[in-house]
Amino acid sequence: MASGWSPRKYERVIKGLNSQDDILRISEKTGIDPEVLRIIFLQKEVRRMIKLHGKILKKRSELLEMWKSGMSIVEIAEKERFSPILLVHILLPAMEISKKKTKKMVKNPEIADDERLEKEIREAMAIDYLYSPRAHDEQRRRGLEGESRLFEWLDSKGIEYIKEDDMEKGEGVKTPDALLKSPIKLFGREIIWFDSKSLFGDPEEIKRAYERQFKHYLEVFGPGAVIYWYGFVEYEDMPREILILDSSFLEKI
Repeated sequence: MASGWSPRKYERVIKGLNSQDDILRISEKTGIDPEVLRIIFLQKEVRRMIKLHGKILKKRSELLEMWKSGMSIVEIAEKERFSPILLVHILLPAMEISKKKTKKMVKNPEIADDERLEKEIREAMAIDYLYSPRAHDEQRRRGLEGESRLFEWLDSKGIEYIKEDDMEKGEGVKTPDALLKSPIKLFGREIIWFDSKSLFGDPEEIKRAYERQFKHYLEVFGPGAVIYWYGFVEYEDMPREILILDSSFLEKI
């Protein structure tokens, strides 16, 4: 059975991850896969942006004046330690550009009526590793790769299942990525569903996913397993009927 990180190890690692430059340094020091560290860093940054967003929103008039005085969107974002793309979504509506058009401009800067804005949106897209279209595409790719690995493993073991897209869903019913046609035994546990997460399962992520998804799967379908492909932290509050795994289970079964 996959064993997770100790909470102490996780706290030590995440405390040192404050910029992308820290990823390689910590990897060389600890031997942890840099891609795992990158995912942990990205999750930490997303949470920081969520906490900072309200503060930046309140300052939008002040930030708009900074932009009008000549500072670029990227320069303002760096000063505030904030996402350039999220700043675009705050500043452009303050310039009386609709949210709908702002969204389109982030995907296609060439539709901007202003040369400066087009240039600065392109700059923001190039450096934003959290919210740019490129970052969203990468996140989607990781998610699809995780699901594909799960389906390939199930197929290799001859385990019959129904994919989420093929399930009949009642109103408000949430469904896992794979619902097995018959239960199986895995590490001594009965499993009827699998869910794939191309994330690192830290305590905050696991708790959030349990409340939003896993507990509903358990109530509707029965016991199951969730795979955090980039690893996880031991989480004592998870019901025994839900098994947490990482990618190492592929080789252990």
